Amino acid sequence: MVHVFRKQQQRQANALLQRMLSISHREQSLESLELELGRTIASTAFDMIYGYPLAVADDPFLLDQMTLTANLAKAVMPSNFLVNVLPFLAYVPAWLPGAGWKKTALEWRKQKDHTIDSIFNWTKTQIANGADDHSITATALMELQQLGYNQDDADEFAKNFSEALYEGATDTSTSSLLAFLLAMMLYPETQLKAQKEVDSVIGQDRLPTIEDRANLPYINALILEVLRWEPALPLAIPHVCTEDNEYRGYRIPKGAVVFGNIWSISHDEKTYNDPELFNPARFLDPDTPVPPIFGWGRRICPGNHFAQEMLFIIISSILAAFTISNTGGESVEENYLLVEGEGSSLTYKATSIPRIDSWCMVAEAACNSTVFLLRPTPPATSPGAYYLPTQPSPLSPEPRPVVEIETPSPPPRKANAAFVFLARNSDLKGVMQSMKHMEDRFNKKFDYPYVFLNDVPFDKRFKYHTSQLTNANVSYGVIESSHWNQPDWVDEEYATSMRKWMKENNIIYGEQNLADTRYE
Repeated sequence: MVHVFRKQQQRQANALLQRMLSISHREQSLESLELELGRTIASTAFDMIYGYPLAVADDPFLLDQMTLTANLAKAVMPSNFLVNVLPFLAYVPAWLPGAGWKKTALEWRKQKDHTIDSIFNWTKTQIANGADDHSITATALMELQQLGYNQDDADEFAKNFSEALYEGATDTSTSSLLAFLLAMMLYPETQLKAQKEVDSVIGQDRLPTIEDRANLPYINALILEVLRWEPALPLAIPHVCTEDNEYRGYRIPKGAVVFGNIWSISHDEKTYNDPELFNPARFLDPDTPVPPIFGWGRRICPGNHFAQEMLFIIISSILAAFTISNTGGESVEENYLLVEGEGSSLTYKATSIPRIDSWCMVAEAACNSTVFLLRPTPPATSPGAYYLPTQPSPLSPEPRPVVEIETPSPPPRKANAAFVFLARNSDLKGVMQSMKHMEDRFNKKFDYPYVFLNDVPFDKRFKYHTSQLTNANVSYGVIESSHWNQPDWVDEEYATSMRKWMKENNIIYGEQNLADTRYE
């Protein structure tokens, strides 16, 4: 079914290129690029899932979805609401002091219901008018009715199913595209190699299409490396043990919930040499396993084929038309990735300059031929303008576009005991990065405590019991322990090196540096 939506994918990728051309030669923050990438993915998702033609940046449906996504990200962070750490607080009366979060939760639920209902009802109206028989929502409703579901049950299922698809498709794909931009900034030689492949296979008179995918092995390897290098989600969706298990002395009973640690698997040094380096060439070797970025088993991401095709269209098109580099051409160190994960919560500035003039004209022509399939183009001066005027502007002879990104300088951050423990365990570091990234992305602050582990006492008498595992580290589908207290098996030499790293990177615990002399 993925091939049905390829025209929408291509159309939105072309529109993205034209919007990027509009900011050529102008310094831009990565946040503005994130908005453009997010709108591209959202436009495709709205069209594919709901049959809705998203045409302006301030579309009410889009703004509602952005608010919902932000609220969801805040709601799941343990450091935002104590009830996430102490579940029994859910039974505390709303009038009790300190239970104000219940009012917030109620407001967010109303906003969620409004968001999901409004776009779903719009689609149902289109279906009733005979204007939509191709969207995923329309198809789901038709198939549910054929299976004998009554109208109310079919509506409820299709409504929530469609929203789950939207949430799963948009934020993760945007994060992967941001990781791609960051990789191109950090590894210009890799970018040049990818551009040469595009030029040799595609030429300079058209943009890449999905049909070119089989002829661009290095681009495909680059996309796999983006997904491996900075997974959009550090942990896979939960699975349940169907029978009792034991792994390395740990009893995992039937019914236990297990999360696969995607970050740890994709950074396993035994499988991927120098896993911290961005090296697409590793996937040119057919013996290199593809990391389970989209999960595994019966709960593998159902949209993985769509996501990979969307990433291919956008990434190959950007590489064809633009060059990504940091402002000033200075080298950029990667050490900030150890704290912030994907980097989209850091501050960058970007300037886009087309690679060669012919690509500018190709991008302009491609977008002009498809933009009217959506809506009439709003005036270029409109605050909510989403597309540029359809007439290409005169182009001066310039080198190919360059997106220049300013070297980030993250501020000092505070950490609590949970962060200290996570930092001592290299296989948990990536999990912490990506989880913290999701919070920073919406809060845009750096003063939140890093709380990812519940305060569960470590009892040496029962150290292998599953009840003592909190935020377990899961490798290849099985559990390893992650306790709040540092157990005996933590390597003290490594812990010392991590304290040194925290000192060098100005990570502090309260008002006191974690790596003061008493730890040396």
